Amino acid sequence: MATYEVILPSDYLHLLNCICIYNVRKTYKCYNAGDTWRAAARKLTADTYSQVLDNFWLKPTYYRPYYYINNVNTSEFNPTNPYDNSSGKGTDVSGVTTSGTDGNNNPIGKAVGGLPKTISIGGTSISNVEKAAEVRYGNVSQVRLEIRYGTDNSVFTLD
Repeated sequence: MATYEVILPSDYLHLLNCICIYNVRKTYKCYNAGDTWRAAARKLTADTYSQVLDNFWLKPTYYRPYYYINNVNTSEFNPTNPYDNSSGKGTDVSGVTTSGTDGNNNPIGKAVGGLPKTISIGGTSISNVEKAAEVRYGNVSQVRLEIRYGTDNSVFTLD
């Protein structure tokens, strides 16, 4: 399958559209060798991926390309910046839990300590969970954009 892959910038958050610019390598139908041609790519999602590849009318071609954003987290650490009690900043405010047993030796868990998820200011309940984090990550791993444009790239190649 003809696929073009590119690594998106680390600050990538949202892709509005994707336009494919092809170089015509050899004369084909009404296209002359050396020409350029453009086609708008459609977004390919994980749930429609198998349907598009198996359907003759929807399969990727040079005039109907699809783009697929492959965001695989390869990070070894927690990217959500947990709450730091000393600085008072972070993204989670979960309490510490402990386990024990009830009178019938059934396991139970109960929250002990931790921080409250809401506080009351002037009679209004305010969420503590949405605190400003010290470090925010757009993407902790590289995001790969894949453009699928058919089974043959001998005539049209993406620039």
